[in-house]
Amino acid sequence: MNLSRFLILLLVFASKAALALNSGECTFTNQKLTYSGVNLPSSNEVYKDGEVLGQLILSTNYSCKTQSFTNNGVVLQVGTRGAAGSYIGEKKFRSNVEGIVLEGTFMVGGVAGVNNEIIFNQFKKPTYGNNQNISGTFNQPMFNVIKSGEIQNASSVTLNLATQYNLASFIYNTGGSAYVSPSSVPNSQQIPVYNASCNVTHPTNVEVPALVKGVRDEVSSYFNIALNCADKSVMQNNVQLTVTPVNMTNVSLSLDKSSLLYNGNGQIVLMNIFNNLGSESQMLFSTMYEFSNDAQGSSFTIPMRAKFQLGSSSGYGNFSFQTQITVRYN
Repeated sequence: MNLSRFLILLLVFASKAALALNSGECTFTNQKLTYSGVNLPSSNEVYKDGEVLGQLILSTNYSCKTQSFTNNGVVLQVGTRGAAGSYIGEKKFRSNVEGIVLEGTFMVGGVAGVNNEIIFNQFKKPTYGNNQNISGTFNQPMFNVIKSGEIQNASSVTLNLATQYNLASFIYNTGGSAYVSPSSVPNSQQIPVYNASCNVTHPTNVEVPALVKGVRDEVSSYFNIALNCADKSVMQNNVQLTVTPVNMTNVSLSLDKSSLLYNGNGQIVLMNIFNNLGSESQMLFSTMYEFSNDAQGSSFTIPMRAKFQLGSSSGYGNFSFQTQITVRYN
């Protein structure tokens, strides 16, 4: 019976000893790095170098004991150990994916004598005292994810710094040892990488039915302008279309941009254009029109109509109009 009591007391004592923290020490559990943002484009066709695509959010549970002394009102702070190996400058770090740079959202400075580390939390007086046990959860954006080039030969990636790093606790602006977590911060979840290439298809020549004075003074030609992309992520919002007249020989644009007038070779012909998305609507030349990609698909088709009308004093002959079609998407 006495032996049983001794064993129970010994086990309880060992359990308490395992949970005890030294002053200035933190333990971290459930470390996780989560990406929040758009899928990553493989090329520069949608997002340009330098644009922010999203953020990496660090979450971890922590249990700490603040230091026995105070420095500038700080009793403990938490940062990284190892991130300096990826540091570029101006709070930017190399990532583990070519074509992506990570920008720190927190202060970059010294962590227990090592420069260019990330300091992401400070415990200060009077909120916290010396030798105080504290616990909680960090869940904050740690990096902005910035496009810096093309992502080659990947359908998905996991993101992190280029070098392995751990979380560490230390006291403000001092050298000496830091308490470093034995486990490194893991990579993010799998993030899709999409091919941002798109192509526009439309007829290079639109045949116009014959106009016959007094018999068929008005005719129409129908055609489609189609945008086809390798991935539906490219056209997440809108498609923009502009039809601009070019090669204006014998052609003039009306002041309100609604019509092109051909006047040459004895011919007088008026041209108007329309789109037929939902209901038909006349378009002005040299004017951008925006269409919502509600279906969120990888292709988008704009049905078009060009209307031609003979002038009152027109004779017989050939005529032509030339336009340039510009399609943008975002």
